[in-house]
Amino acid sequence: MNLFFKKYWPYIAYSLLTLSVTWPFFASSGFVFLLDGSWGPNLDLADSLRDGINSGLPLTAAIKLLSFVIPLAFLHKVLLSLMLFLPAVFMYRLAQVFMSRELAFVSGVFYMCNPWVLERFVAGQWLVLLGYAFMPFLVVLYLRLLAKPNRNNYFKFALMFAIFPLLSLHFAYISAGLLGAVSLVYLFLNRSSKNWGFYFRFLKYGGIALVFFMLVNSFWIFNFNDPTATLPRITFDDFRAYQTMSDVTWGPYFNVVSLYGFWNQEVVLPKDVNPFWWVNTFIILLFSLFGMYYLVRKKSPLAITLAILYIPVVVASVGLVSPLGEAFVQSLYQYVPMFKGLRDTEKLSGVIAFTYALCVPMGAHLMYLILSNYKAEYKKIFMGVLYAVMLFIPLASTFSIFSGVNGYVPVGRYPEGWYQAEAALRRDMDSGKVLVLPWRGYMNMSFADMHLISNPAQRFFTPELIVSRNEGNDNLAETHNSPWDQKIFQIIQGFETIDENIAYLKGEGVGHIMLLKEADYERYSAILEISQGIQKVLDSERLVLFEVK
Repeated sequence: MNLFFKKYWPYIAYSLLTLSVTWPFFASSGFVFLLDGSWGPNLDLADSLRDGINSGLPLTAAIKLLSFVIPLAFLHKVLLSLMLFLPAVFMYRLAQVFMSRELAFVSGVFYMCNPWVLERFVAGQWLVLLGYAFMPFLVVLYLRLLAKPNRNNYFKFALMFAIFPLLSLHFAYISAGLLGAVSLVYLFLNRSSKNWGFYFRFLKYGGIALVFFMLVNSFWIFNFNDPTATLPRITFDDFRAYQTMSDVTWGPYFNVVSLYGFWNQEVVLPKDVNPFWWVNTFIILLFSLFGMYYLVRKKSPLAITLAILYIPVVVASVGLVSPLGEAFVQSLYQYVPMFKGLRDTEKLSGVIAFTYALCVPMGAHLMYLILSNYKAEYKKIFMGVLYAVMLFIPLASTFSIFSGVNGYVPVGRYPEGWYQAEAALRRDMDSGKVLVLPWRGYMNMSFADMHLISNPAQRFFTPELIVSRNEGNDNLAETHNSPWDQKIFQIIQGFETIDENIAYLKGEGVGHIMLLKEADYERYSAILEISQGIQKVLDSERLVLFEVK
Protein backbone atom coordinates (compact mmCIF):
# COMPACT_ATOMS: atom_id res chain seq x y z
CA MET A 1 0.00 0.00 0.00
CA ASN A 2 2.82 2.38 0.88
CA LEU A 3 4.60 1.60 -2.40
CA PHE A 4 1.37 2.20 -4.33
CA PHE A 5 0.80 5.56 -2.65
CA LYS A 6 4.43 6.58 -3.09
CA LYS A 7 4.20 5.92 -6.82
CA TYR A 8 0.75 7.30 -7.53
CA TRP A 9 0.19 10.00 -4.90
CA PRO A 10 0.23 12.86 -7.47
CA TYR A 11 -2.55 11.20 -9.45
CA ILE A 12 -4.54 10.55 -6.29
CA ALA A 13 -4.13 14.19 -5.27
CA TYR A 14 -5.20 15.42 -8.72
CA SER A 15 -8.25 13.13 -8.57
CA LEU A 16 -9.28 14.49 -5.19
CA LEU A 17 -8.74 18.04 -6.39
CA THR A 18 -10.91 17.34 -9.43
CA LEU A 19 -13.69 15.80 -7.37
CA SER A 20 -13.64 18.80 -5.03
CA VAL A 21 -14.85 20.76 -8.07
CA THR A 22 -17.22 18.36 -9.81
CA TRP A 23 -18.76 16.36 -6.96
CA PRO A 24 -21.98 18.47 -6.98
CA PHE A 25 -22.47 17.48 -10.62
CA PHE A 26 -22.48 13.79 -9.70
CA ALA A 27 -24.51 14.37 -6.55
CA SER A 28 -27.39 15.81 -8.60
CA SER A 29 -29.35 13.99 -11.27
CA GLY A 30 -29.84 15.56 -14.64
CA PHE A 31 -27.71 17.55 -17.05
CA VAL A 32 -25.06 20.20 -16.46
CA PHE A 33 -26.03 23.48 -18.16
CA LEU A 34 -23.15 25.65 -19.35
CA LEU A 35 -22.80 28.58 -21.75
CA ASP A 36 -21.41 26.58 -24.70
CA GLY A 37 -21.58 23.09 -23.29
CA SER A 38 -25.16 22.09 -22.50
CA TRP A 39 -25.97 18.50 -23.42
CA GLY A 40 -29.25 16.68 -23.76
CA PRO A 41 -30.47 13.09 -24.22
CA ASN A 42 -29.99 13.25 -27.99
CA LEU A 43 -26.57 13.34 -29.64
CA ASP A 44 -27.15 13.46 -33.38
CA LEU A 45 -24.16 13.01 -35.67
CA ALA A 46 -26.06 14.94 -38.36
CA ASP A 47 -26.04 17.98 -36.08
CA SER A 48 -22.22 17.90 -35.98
CA LEU A 49 -22.20 17.86 -39.79
CA ARG A 50 -24.32 20.96 -40.33
CA ASP A 51 -21.12 22.89 -41.20
CA GLY A 52 -19.83 20.06 -43.35
CA ILE A 53 -17.42 17.28 -42.39
CA ASN A 54 -15.25 18.60 -39.56
CA SER A 55 -12.32 17.45 -37.47
CA GLY A 56 -14.49 16.71 -34.44
CA LEU A 57 -16.51 14.00 -36.18
CA PRO A 58 -14.51 11.00 -34.84
CA LEU A 59 -14.70 12.29 -31.26
CA THR A 60 -18.45 12.92 -31.62
CA ALA A 61 -18.90 9.42 -33.03
CA ALA A 62 -16.93 7.95 -30.11
CA ILE A 63 -19.15 9.79 -27.61
CA LYS A 64 -22.22 8.59 -29.52
CA LEU A 65 -21.03 4.98 -29.20
CA LEU A 66 -20.36 5.41 -25.49
CA SER A 67 -23.84 6.88 -25.02
CA PHE A 68 -25.34 3.48 -25.86
CA VAL A 69 -23.91 2.10 -22.59
CA ILE A 70 -23.40 5.27 -20.50
CA PRO A 71 -26.13 7.91 -20.07
CA LEU A 72 -25.14 11.17 -21.75
CA ALA A 73 -25.80 13.18 -18.58
CA PHE A 74 -23.27 11.08 -16.65
CA LEU A 75 -20.83 10.99 -19.57
CA HIS A 76 -20.86 14.79 -19.75
CA LYS A 77 -19.95 15.01 -16.07
CA VAL A 78 -17.10 12.56 -16.55
CA LEU A 79 -15.76 14.59 -19.48
CA LEU A 80 -15.96 17.82 -17.48
CA SER A 81 -14.00 16.12 -14.70
CA LEU A 82 -11.36 14.95 -17.17
CA MET A 83 -10.97 18.54 -18.40
CA LEU A 84 -9.53 19.34 -14.97
CA PHE A 85 -7.71 16.07 -14.27
CA LEU A 86 -5.89 15.65 -17.59
CA PRO A 87 -4.18 19.08 -17.68
CA ALA A 88 -2.66 18.37 -14.27
CA VAL A 89 -1.51 14.86 -15.22
CA PHE A 90 0.05 15.76 -18.56
CA MET A 91 1.80 18.86 -17.21
CA TYR A 92 3.12 16.75 -14.34
CA ARG A 93 4.59 14.31 -16.89
CA LEU A 94 6.19 17.14 -18.86
CA ALA A 95 7.54 18.95 -15.80
CA GLN A 96 9.42 15.83 -14.65
CA VAL A 97 11.75 16.36 -17.62
CA PHE A 98 13.04 19.47 -15.86
CA MET A 99 12.44 19.01 -12.13
CA SER A 100 11.75 16.64 -9.23
CA ARG A 101 8.41 14.89 -8.75
CA GLU A 102 7.49 17.22 -5.91
CA LEU A 103 8.04 20.32 -8.02
CA ALA A 104 6.40 18.68 -11.03
CA PHE A 105 3.32 18.07 -8.89
CA VAL A 106 3.09 21.83 -8.31
CA SER A 107 3.35 22.37 -12.06
CA GLY A 108 0.30 20.18 -12.52
CA VAL A 109 -1.64 22.12 -9.90
CA PHE A 110 -0.72 25.43 -11.58
CA TYR A 111 -1.80 24.14 -14.97
CA MET A 112 -5.09 22.85 -13.59
CA CYS A 113 -6.01 25.65 -11.19
CA ASN A 114 -5.76 29.04 -12.84
CA PRO A 115 -8.28 31.70 -13.92
CA TRP A 116 -7.96 30.79 -17.60
CA VAL A 117 -9.13 27.25 -16.90
CA LEU A 118 -11.85 28.51 -14.56
CA GLU A 119 -13.35 30.85 -17.17
CA ARG A 120 -13.27 28.25 -19.97
CA PHE A 121 -14.63 25.53 -17.67
CA VAL A 122 -17.62 27.63 -16.61
CA ALA A 123 -18.26 28.44 -20.28
CA GLY A 124 -18.41 24.73 -21.04
CA GLN A 125 -15.66 24.93 -23.67
CA TRP A 126 -14.52 21.40 -23.01
CA LEU A 127 -12.96 20.93 -26.45
CA VAL A 128 -10.71 23.94 -25.86
CA LEU A 129 -9.75 22.50 -22.48
CA LEU A 130 -9.15 19.08 -24.04
CA GLY A 131 -6.57 20.57 -26.39
CA TYR A 132 -5.08 22.59 -23.54
CA ALA A 133 -4.75 19.35 -21.57
CA PHE A 134 -3.00 17.42 -24.35
CA MET A 135 -0.59 20.20 -25.30
CA PRO A 136 1.99 19.24 -22.58
CA PHE A 137 1.68 15.60 -23.64
CA LEU A 138 2.50 16.46 -27.25
CA VAL A 139 5.41 18.64 -26.11
CA VAL A 140 6.92 15.94 -23.90
CA LEU A 141 6.74 13.44 -26.77
CA TYR A 142 8.55 15.93 -28.97
CA LEU A 143 11.24 16.61 -26.36
CA ARG A 144 11.82 12.86 -26.01
CA LEU A 145 12.15 12.62 -29.77
CA LEU A 146 14.73 15.41 -29.84
CA ALA A 147 16.67 13.83 -26.97
CA LYS A 148 16.53 10.31 -28.44
CA PRO A 149 15.48 10.28 -32.11
CA ASN A 150 14.63 6.59 -32.48
CA ARG A 151 11.72 4.99 -34.32
CA ASN A 152 9.69 4.35 -31.17
CA ASN A 153 9.77 8.00 -30.06
CA TYR A 154 9.18 9.16 -33.60
CA PHE A 155 6.11 6.94 -34.04
CA LYS A 156 4.60 8.11 -30.71
CA PHE A 157 5.05 11.76 -31.60
CA ALA A 158 3.83 11.40 -35.19
CA LEU A 159 0.71 9.55 -34.03
CA MET A 160 -0.16 12.13 -31.36
CA PHE A 161 0.58 15.01 -33.73
CA ALA A 162 -1.75 13.48 -36.33
CA ILE A 163 -4.71 12.85 -34.02
CA PHE A 164 -4.43 16.14 -32.09
CA PRO A 165 -6.77 18.05 -34.48
CA LEU A 166 -9.39 15.36 -33.92
CA LEU A 167 -9.36 16.28 -30.22
CA SER A 168 -9.10 20.07 -30.41
CA LEU A 169 -8.49 21.94 -33.64
CA HIS A 170 -7.75 25.25 -31.92
CA PHE A 171 -5.02 23.88 -29.68
CA ALA A 172 -3.65 21.65 -32.42
CA TYR A 173 -2.98 24.90 -34.26
CA ILE A 174 -1.50 26.59 -31.18
CA SER A 175 0.63 23.54 -30.32
CA ALA A 176 1.92 23.26 -33.89
CA GLY A 177 3.05 26.88 -33.71
CA LEU A 178 4.74 26.27 -30.37
CA LEU A 179 6.56 23.16 -31.59
CA GLY A 180 7.59 24.93 -34.78
CA ALA A 181 9.23 27.64 -32.67
CA VAL A 182 10.87 25.01 -30.42
CA SER A 183 12.28 23.33 -33.54
CA LEU A 184 13.86 26.56 -34.77
CA VAL A 185 15.42 27.21 -31.36
CA TYR A 186 16.68 23.62 -31.17
CA LEU A 187 18.27 23.83 -34.61
CA PHE A 188 19.88 27.15 -33.70
CA LEU A 189 21.33 25.79 -30.44
CA ASN A 190 22.76 22.78 -32.27
CA ARG A 191 23.93 24.62 -35.38
CA SER A 192 27.64 23.97 -34.71
CA SER A 193 27.45 20.49 -33.22
CA LYS A 194 25.57 18.68 -35.98
CA ASN A 195 26.46 17.90 -39.57
CA TRP A 196 24.30 18.34 -42.65
CA GLY A 197 23.06 14.78 -42.29
CA PHE A 198 21.40 15.78 -39.04
CA TYR A 199 19.44 18.57 -40.75
CA PHE A 200 18.50 16.26 -43.62
CA ARG A 201 17.11 13.63 -41.22
CA PHE A 202 15.30 16.34 -39.27
CA LEU A 203 13.57 17.57 -42.43
CA LYS A 204 12.95 14.05 -43.72
CA TYR A 205 11.21 12.81 -40.59
CA GLY A 206 9.34 16.11 -40.31
CA GLY A 207 8.10 15.64 -43.86
CA ILE A 208 7.00 12.06 -43.14
CA ALA A 209 5.14 13.26 -40.03
CA LEU A 210 3.40 15.90 -42.15
CA VAL A 211 2.34 13.31 -44.74
CA PHE A 212 1.02 11.05 -41.96
CA PHE A 213 -0.82 14.06 -40.52
CA MET A 214 -2.45 14.78 -43.89
CA LEU A 215 -3.52 11.17 -44.34
CA VAL A 216 -5.18 10.97 -40.93
CA ASN A 217 -6.90 14.35 -41.32
CA SER A 218 -7.71 14.25 -45.03
CA PHE A 219 -11.40 13.54 -44.38
CA TRP A 220 -11.93 17.07 -43.05
CA ILE A 221 -9.05 19.06 -44.57
CA PHE A 222 -10.54 18.81 -48.05
CA ASN A 223 -13.72 20.35 -46.68
CA PHE A 224 -11.86 23.13 -44.90
CA ASN A 225 -12.48 25.86 -47.46
CA ASP A 226 -15.98 24.76 -48.44
CA PRO A 227 -18.29 27.83 -48.36
CA THR A 228 -20.59 26.04 -45.90
CA ALA A 229 -17.72 25.23 -43.51
CA THR A 230 -16.94 27.40 -40.49
CA LEU A 231 -13.54 28.85 -41.46
CA PRO A 232 -14.55 30.70 -44.65
CA ARG A 233 -17.40 32.39 -42.75
CA ILE A 234 -15.13 33.76 -40.02
CA THR A 235 -14.23 37.43 -40.46
CA PHE A 236 -12.36 40.00 -38.41
CA ASP A 237 -15.72 40.88 -36.87
CA ASP A 238 -15.52 37.60 -34.95
CA PHE A 239 -12.44 38.91 -33.14
CA ARG A 240 -14.40 42.04 -32.27
CA ALA A 241 -17.34 39.99 -31.05
CA TYR A 242 -15.16 37.81 -28.81
CA GLN A 243 -12.53 40.33 -27.85
CA THR A 244 -10.59 40.01 -24.63
CA MET A 245 -12.00 41.75 -21.57
CA SER A 246 -9.99 44.41 -19.77
CA ASP A 247 -9.79 45.08 -16.05
CA VAL A 248 -11.31 48.36 -14.91
CA THR A 249 -8.42 49.14 -12.56
CA TRP A 250 -5.40 47.33 -13.99
CA GLY A 251 -6.12 47.44 -17.71
CA PRO A 252 -6.01 44.71 -20.37
CA TYR A 253 -2.34 43.67 -20.20
CA PHE A 254 -2.28 42.98 -16.47
CA ASN A 255 -5.62 41.21 -16.84
CA VAL A 256 -4.15 38.88 -19.47
CA VAL A 257 -0.90 38.14 -17.62
CA SER A 258 -3.15 37.31 -14.65
CA LEU A 259 -4.86 34.77 -16.96
CA TYR A 260 -8.18 36.61 -17.00
CA GLY A 261 -9.92 38.15 -19.99
CA PHE A 262 -12.47 35.65 -21.34
CA TRP A 263 -15.18 37.50 -23.26
CA ASN A 264 -18.09 36.15 -21.20
CA GLN A 265 -18.14 37.78 -17.78
CA GLU A 266 -21.41 36.50 -16.27
CA VAL A 267 -19.77 34.39 -13.56
CA VAL A 268 -18.34 35.99 -10.42
CA LEU A 269 -14.57 35.55 -10.64
CA PRO A 270 -12.09 35.29 -7.75
CA LYS A 271 -10.74 38.74 -8.53
CA ASP A 272 -14.25 40.17 -8.15
CA VAL A 273 -14.38 39.23 -4.47
CA ASN A 274 -10.69 39.31 -3.52
CA PRO A 275 -9.37 42.90 -3.48
CA PHE A 276 -5.78 41.62 -3.28
CA TRP A 277 -5.96 39.26 -6.25
CA TRP A 278 -3.23 41.24 -8.01
CA VAL A 279 -0.71 40.19 -5.34
CA ASN A 280 -0.89 36.62 -6.69
CA THR A 281 -0.02 37.90 -10.15
CA PHE A 282 3.10 39.69 -8.97
CA ILE A 283 4.25 36.61 -7.06
CA ILE A 284 3.67 34.41 -10.12
CA LEU A 285 5.57 36.83 -12.35
CA LEU A 286 8.47 36.94 -9.88
CA PHE A 287 8.75 33.16 -9.60
CA SER A 288 8.31 32.78 -13.37
CA LEU A 289 11.13 35.21 -14.06
CA PHE A 290 13.45 33.26 -11.76
CA GLY A 291 12.36 29.94 -13.27
CA MET A 292 12.72 31.13 -16.84
CA TYR A 293 16.22 32.42 -16.09
CA TYR A 294 17.14 29.06 -14.52
CA LEU A 295 15.86 27.01 -17.47
CA VAL A 296 17.26 29.32 -20.14
CA ARG A 297 20.69 29.10 -18.49
CA LYS A 298 20.41 25.33 -18.96
CA LYS A 299 19.79 25.98 -22.67
CA SER A 300 16.42 24.29 -22.70
CA PRO A 301 14.91 24.80 -26.19
CA LEU A 302 11.41 24.83 -24.71
CA ALA A 303 12.26 27.42 -22.03
CA ILE A 304 14.05 29.66 -24.55
CA THR A 305 11.05 29.42 -26.86
CA LEU A 306 8.62 30.33 -24.08
CA ALA A 307 10.82 33.28 -23.10
CA ILE A 308 10.88 34.55 -26.69
CA LEU A 309 7.15 34.06 -27.22
CA TYR A 310 5.90 35.42 -23.89
CA ILE A 311 5.50 39.10 -24.84
CA PRO A 312 4.16 38.45 -28.38
CA VAL A 313 1.62 35.98 -26.94
CA VAL A 314 0.53 38.51 -24.30
CA VAL A 315 0.08 41.21 -26.96
CA ALA A 316 -1.87 38.84 -29.22
CA SER A 317 -4.02 37.66 -26.31
CA VAL A 318 -4.89 41.25 -25.38
CA GLY A 319 -5.95 41.71 -28.96
CA LEU A 320 -8.44 44.36 -29.95
CA VAL A 321 -8.77 46.08 -26.58
CA SER A 322 -5.33 47.63 -27.14
CA PRO A 323 -4.13 49.61 -30.20
CA LEU A 324 -0.89 47.61 -30.26
CA GLY A 325 -2.76 44.35 -29.82
CA GLU A 326 -5.26 45.21 -32.53
CA ALA A 327 -2.49 46.05 -35.03
CA PHE A 328 -0.68 42.82 -34.18
CA VAL A 329 -3.81 40.67 -34.48
CA GLN A 330 -4.71 42.41 -37.75
CA SER A 331 -1.29 41.42 -39.13
CA LEU A 332 -1.68 37.83 -37.92
CA TYR A 333 -5.17 37.69 -39.42
CA GLN A 334 -3.91 38.87 -42.81
CA TYR A 335 -0.60 37.03 -43.10
CA VAL A 336 -0.66 33.91 -40.90
CA PRO A 337 -2.58 31.03 -42.52
CA MET A 338 -5.72 29.91 -40.65
CA PHE A 339 -5.07 32.25 -37.70
CA LYS A 340 -8.63 33.54 -38.04
CA GLY A 341 -9.87 30.09 -37.02
CA LEU A 342 -9.10 30.94 -33.39
CA ARG A 343 -11.99 33.47 -33.40
CA ASP A 344 -10.94 34.83 -29.99
CA THR A 345 -7.32 35.63 -29.25
CA GLU A 346 -7.62 34.99 -25.52
CA LYS A 347 -7.28 31.27 -26.28
CA LEU A 348 -3.57 32.03 -26.66
CA SER A 349 -3.42 32.74 -22.93
CA GLY A 350 -3.30 28.98 -22.53
CA VAL A 351 0.35 29.29 -23.60
CA ILE A 352 0.89 31.84 -20.80
CA ALA A 353 -0.58 29.38 -18.30
CA PHE A 354 1.72 26.71 -19.78
CA THR A 355 4.70 29.03 -19.21
CA TYR A 356 3.78 29.72 -15.59
CA ALA A 357 3.20 26.04 -14.83
CA LEU A 358 6.75 25.20 -15.94
CA CYS A 359 8.61 28.25 -14.68
CA VAL A 360 7.03 29.00 -11.29
CA PRO A 361 8.20 25.76 -9.58
CA MET A 362 11.67 26.15 -11.04
CA GLY A 363 11.73 29.77 -9.88
CA ALA A 364 10.86 28.66 -6.36
CA HIS A 365 13.59 26.03 -6.56
CA LEU A 366 16.17 28.64 -7.62
CA MET A 367 15.01 30.94 -4.82
CA TYR A 368 15.38 28.05 -2.38
CA LEU A 369 18.99 27.46 -3.52
CA ILE A 370 19.82 31.16 -3.10
CA LEU A 371 18.27 31.38 0.36
CA SER A 372 19.87 28.11 1.48
CA ASN A 373 23.32 29.36 0.50
CA TYR A 374 22.64 32.49 2.50
CA LYS A 375 21.22 30.75 5.59
CA ALA A 376 21.97 27.03 5.38
CA GLU A 377 20.51 26.30 8.83
CA TYR A 378 17.04 27.33 7.63
CA LYS A 379 16.99 25.12 4.52
CA LYS A 380 14.01 23.01 5.63
CA ILE A 381 12.04 26.10 6.65
CA PHE A 382 12.73 27.77 3.30
CA MET A 383 11.65 24.63 1.47
CA GLY A 384 8.43 24.27 3.45
CA VAL A 385 7.45 27.94 3.09
CA LEU A 386 8.16 28.11 -0.64
CA TYR A 387 6.30 24.86 -1.31
CA ALA A 388 3.31 26.06 0.67
CA VAL A 389 3.29 29.38 -1.20
CA MET A 390 3.44 27.62 -4.56
CA LEU A 391 0.44 25.46 -3.68
CA PHE A 392 -1.47 28.33 -2.11
CA ILE A 393 -1.22 30.68 -5.11
CA PRO A 394 -3.09 28.56 -7.71
CA LEU A 395 -5.72 27.49 -5.20
CA ALA A 396 -6.23 31.09 -4.06
CA SER A 397 -6.46 32.22 -7.69
CA THR A 398 -9.33 29.82 -8.36
CA PHE A 399 -11.00 29.33 -4.98
CA SER A 400 -14.45 29.88 -6.49
CA ILE A 401 -14.13 26.85 -8.79
CA PHE A 402 -14.63 24.36 -5.97
CA SER A 403 -17.99 22.76 -5.12
CA GLY A 404 -19.37 23.13 -8.60
CA VAL A 405 -17.97 26.65 -9.05
CA ASN A 406 -19.38 27.55 -5.65
CA GLY A 407 -22.81 26.27 -6.68
CA TYR A 408 -22.95 28.56 -9.72
CA VAL A 409 -23.19 25.84 -12.38
CA PRO A 410 -26.79 24.55 -12.60
CA VAL A 411 -27.56 20.84 -12.78
CA GLY A 412 -31.10 19.71 -13.49
CA ARG A 413 -33.70 18.12 -15.73
CA TYR A 414 -35.31 19.43 -18.85
CA PRO A 415 -38.97 20.50 -18.46
CA GLU A 416 -41.60 17.80 -18.72
CA GLY A 417 -43.12 19.62 -21.69
CA TRP A 418 -39.96 19.01 -23.70
CA TYR A 419 -40.37 15.25 -23.24
CA GLN A 420 -44.05 15.51 -24.19
CA ALA A 421 -43.17 17.41 -27.35
CA GLU A 422 -40.50 14.86 -28.25
CA ALA A 423 -43.04 12.04 -27.82
CA ALA A 424 -45.58 13.88 -30.01
CA LEU A 425 -43.01 14.45 -32.74
CA ARG A 426 -41.90 10.82 -32.62
CA ARG A 427 -45.51 9.66 -33.06
CA ASP A 428 -45.76 11.71 -36.23
CA MET A 429 -43.12 10.02 -38.35
CA ASP A 430 -43.77 12.47 -41.19
CA SER A 431 -43.54 15.53 -38.96
CA GLY A 432 -40.87 17.16 -41.13
CA LYS A 433 -38.55 19.83 -39.81
CA VAL A 434 -39.26 21.79 -36.66
CA LEU A 435 -38.82 25.57 -36.55
CA VAL A 436 -37.71 26.53 -33.04
CA LEU A 437 -38.58 29.92 -31.56
CA PRO A 438 -37.63 32.34 -30.01
CA TRP A 439 -35.12 33.00 -32.76
CA ARG A 440 -32.11 33.20 -30.45
CA GLY A 441 -28.91 31.20 -30.31
CA TYR A 442 -28.44 31.92 -26.60
CA MET A 443 -31.12 32.40 -23.95
CA ASN A 444 -31.46 32.69 -20.20
CA MET A 445 -33.23 29.39 -19.62
CA SER A 446 -35.62 28.99 -16.69
CA PHE A 447 -34.63 25.35 -16.13
CA ALA A 448 -30.95 26.41 -15.98
CA ASP A 449 -31.50 28.85 -13.11
CA MET A 450 -31.87 31.66 -15.68
CA HIS A 451 -28.25 31.24 -16.80
CA LEU A 452 -27.33 32.23 -20.33
CA ILE A 453 -26.75 29.05 -22.35
CA SER A 454 -26.74 28.10 -26.01
CA ASN A 455 -30.10 26.79 -27.17
CA PRO A 456 -29.93 23.07 -26.25
CA ALA A 457 -32.92 22.03 -28.41
CA GLN A 458 -30.74 20.22 -30.94
CA ARG A 459 -29.22 18.14 -28.14
CA PHE A 460 -32.72 17.14 -26.98
CA PHE A 461 -35.11 16.65 -29.89
CA THR A 462 -34.59 13.98 -32.54
CA PRO A 463 -36.32 15.57 -35.60
CA GLU A 464 -34.34 17.95 -37.77
CA LEU A 465 -34.55 21.41 -36.23
CA ILE A 466 -34.23 24.88 -37.67
CA VAL A 467 -32.70 26.99 -34.90
CA SER A 468 -31.08 30.38 -34.72
CA ARG A 469 -27.31 30.59 -34.60
CA ASN A 470 -27.37 34.24 -33.61
CA GLU A 471 -25.22 34.90 -30.55
CA GLY A 472 -26.92 38.25 -30.01
CA ASN A 473 -23.67 40.10 -30.66
CA ASP A 474 -23.95 43.30 -32.71
CA ASN A 475 -20.49 42.71 -34.22
CA LEU A 476 -21.83 39.61 -35.97
CA ALA A 477 -25.03 41.17 -37.36
CA GLU A 478 -23.87 40.74 -40.95
CA THR A 479 -22.72 37.18 -40.32
CA HIS A 480 -26.19 36.11 -39.17
CA ASN A 481 -28.07 37.19 -42.25
CA SER A 482 -29.27 33.88 -43.64
CA PRO A 483 -32.62 33.53 -45.44
CA TRP A 484 -34.13 32.26 -42.21
CA ASP A 485 -32.73 35.23 -40.27
CA GLN A 486 -34.31 37.57 -42.79
CA LYS A 487 -37.64 35.71 -42.83
CA ILE A 488 -38.01 35.64 -39.04
CA PHE A 489 -37.10 39.34 -38.89
CA GLN A 490 -39.86 40.17 -41.40
CA ILE A 491 -42.43 38.22 -39.39
CA ILE A 492 -41.41 39.56 -35.97
CA GLN A 493 -41.38 43.14 -37.20
CA GLY A 494 -44.89 42.73 -38.62
CA PHE A 495 -43.94 43.12 -42.27
CA GLU A 496 -45.20 39.60 -42.98
CA THR A 497 -47.49 37.13 -41.21
CA ILE A 498 -47.26 33.41 -40.51
CA ASP A 499 -50.25 32.78 -42.77
CA GLU A 500 -48.53 34.56 -45.64
CA ASN A 501 -45.56 32.21 -45.20
CA ILE A 502 -47.31 28.84 -44.93
CA ALA A 503 -46.23 27.97 -48.46
CA TYR A 504 -42.67 29.05 -47.63
CA LEU A 505 -42.65 26.89 -44.49
CA LYS A 506 -43.94 23.85 -46.36
CA GLY A 507 -41.45 24.47 -49.13
CA GLU A 508 -38.65 24.35 -46.55
CA GLY A 509 -40.06 21.11 -45.15
CA VAL A 510 -41.30 22.63 -41.88
CA GLY A 511 -44.08 20.55 -40.34
CA HIS A 512 -44.09 22.02 -36.82
CA ILE A 513 -43.27 25.25 -35.03
CA MET A 514 -41.99 24.92 -31.48
CA LEU A 515 -42.19 27.91 -29.15
CA LEU A 516 -40.02 27.62 -26.05
CA LYS A 517 -41.46 29.70 -23.23
CA GLU A 518 -38.13 31.39 -22.60
CA ALA A 519 -36.67 34.87 -23.12
CA ASP A 520 -39.03 37.13 -25.12
CA TYR A 521 -41.37 34.34 -26.18
CA GLU A 522 -44.46 36.51 -25.59
CA ARG A 523 -43.88 38.53 -28.76
CA TYR A 524 -43.73 35.30 -30.78
CA SER A 525 -46.75 33.86 -28.98
CA ALA A 526 -48.89 36.83 -29.94
CA ILE A 527 -48.05 36.26 -33.63
CA LEU A 528 -48.49 32.48 -33.58
CA GLU A 529 -51.77 32.43 -31.65
CA ILE A 530 -53.65 34.48 -34.27
CA SER A 531 -52.43 32.44 -37.22
CA GLN A 532 -55.01 30.33 -39.07
CA GLY A 533 -52.40 28.29 -40.92
CA ILE A 534 -51.06 26.46 -37.89
CA GLN A 535 -52.73 24.38 -35.19
CA LYS A 536 -51.73 24.05 -31.56
CA VAL A 537 -51.06 20.40 -30.64
CA LEU A 538 -49.38 20.84 -27.26
CA ASP A 539 -49.35 23.59 -24.66
CA SER A 540 -47.22 22.82 -21.61
CA GLU A 541 -45.75 24.97 -18.90
CA ARG A 542 -42.46 25.66 -20.75
CA LEU A 543 -43.28 24.87 -24.40
CA VAL A 544 -45.97 25.21 -27.09
CA LEU A 545 -46.00 23.02 -30.20
CA PHE A 546 -47.87 24.01 -33.37
CA GLU A 547 -48.49 21.92 -36.47
CA VAL A 548 -48.36 23.54 -39.88
CA LYS A 549 -51.66 22.75 -41.63
